[in-house]
Amino acid sequence: MYGARLAQNIYHSQQIREFEGAAAKASGCSLYDLMERAGNAVFVALRQQWPMAQSILVVCGGGNNGGDGYVVARLAHEAGLKVAVVGQFDDNKASADAKLARQKWLACGQSEIALVDLDLAGIDVVVDALLGTGVCGVVRAEQHDVIAQINASQLPVISVDVPSGLDADSGKPCGIAINARSTVTFIGLKFGVVSGIGKHYAGQVIFNDLGVQPAFSHLCDSTTLAYHFSNLKPLASRPAHANKGNFGRLLCIGGYQGMPGAIRLCAEAALRTGAGLVKVLCHPQSQASVSIGRPEIMLADPESLDEHLRWATTIVIGPGLAQNPWAIALVEPVLAYQQQHGIPMVVDADALNILSKKSQQLNKNVVITPHPGEASRLLNTSVPEIEQQRLQSTQQLQQQFNCISLLKGAGTVIAGAQQHSAVCCDGNSGMATAGMGDVLSGIIGGLMAQGLSAEHSAVYGVALHAAAGDLCANNYGQRGLLASDMMPCIRKLINEHDLPTTPNK
Repeated sequence: MYGARLAQNIYHSQQIREFEGAAAKASGCSLYDLMERAGNAVFVALRQQWPMAQSILVVCGGGNNGGDGYVVARLAHEAGLKVAVVGQFDDNKASADAKLARQKWLACGQSEIALVDLDLAGIDVVVDALLGTGVCGVVRAEQHDVIAQINASQLPVISVDVPSGLDADSGKPCGIAINARSTVTFIGLKFGVVSGIGKHYAGQVIFNDLGVQPAFSHLCDSTTLAYHFSNLKPLASRPAHANKGNFGRLLCIGGYQGMPGAIRLCAEAALRTGAGLVKVLCHPQSQASVSIGRPEIMLADPESLDEHLRWATTIVIGPGLAQNPWAIALVEPVLAYQQQHGIPMVVDADALNILSKKSQQLNKNVVITPHPGEASRLLNTSVPEIEQQRLQSTQQLQQQFNCISLLKGAGTVIAGAQQHSAVCCDGNSGMATAGMGDVLSGIIGGLMAQGLSAEHSAVYGVALHAAAGDLCANNYGQRGLLASDMMPCIRKLINEHDLPTTPNK
């Protein structure tokens, strides 16, 4: 998607279970070989992250996830670490591969203890191989107690494939889930570890294809991509003879009285992203606050809406707008103008709340940017239902409104045309603060003003926004991160990401 490099396809857990055997065979290995590779990948990650750890506890379930755990335990023992295994093994239900992995562990002269005898005293790191991707419903009582004890201990945990108790496809805890410091996931990336609350449970996600990715991707299709800003193809450099008119005229509409900050942030973010001309149409009582200290932002007379719409090549509507008659009197003609002329537009914040009360489709030149609360109103459902089905909710928004949709939050999801979706893996919890969404709308609007398509602007803009937040947090920390702190980082990143200018010959 848009020149993405080294990004990873996301697969449904059922796809992985169905095709991993064929992928292994096509790659010249067995399912047991995959188990050995998985265990080795976890052990390598453990040693890299906790090189001083001397005592580890491996919690093994009765499935193939537990088999991976036995491999980790054996490798750790062979490396001289003190290893304890807590197991829940059932010979009548376990696969032949899991049985073999356990036998190799026991053949080292080692043993295992029952889940009910879990003892975390003296442990440096816990390896979570209790439950895999097949978990459904609510975690059973015995497993629930073990997960609760591990979480309460606050010991560092590395999870095998997915944190135990987490739905791999939605990221929803099945009653309870392991709080992992890191998760090593295999063969195909799972949506549940890269978006929403699942991102919290998974911690740092390490992907390992176990050497079968080429064969697996040939056997199994994916329409969802997980990506970072660094994966995206740089923007084209600007021509030497360019002028401000070459980079668009963006009209930002919002900023009711008492709420000038939102539209100011939006407009400044668009300028820092490279939009040529930016004009703000706001409530008269907000105009001074919008323009003071940023003279580059032009002001528009709200009484001359038609004139400003004809001036604009791109529109952002919503930040700080409110939902009163003043706001409605702006939203309705703007939507009508967009439908008639097809002008690129971003719809955000209160404009979305007004849109939720109208049965109106948009089009491919429009990007909507709801957070879960706004999405719940647009889809007439609850916030928990949105969060538990983030990918499906974003796709439903795209289909219902016939536009590019994104769902903000940890692991922002973008749904575009031809049922293609993307999940941004950048960003941090310090960005959960007022004004961040306004900055995002300005970035996307600024990119659209410069000629990028709505879908490309959404994908690139989300990643640029998230990467700027990470840069700010890396420099100064997550706590206290303000939306206005993002501006220098946005400018720095988008310029570093430009294609180099071709020298004159």
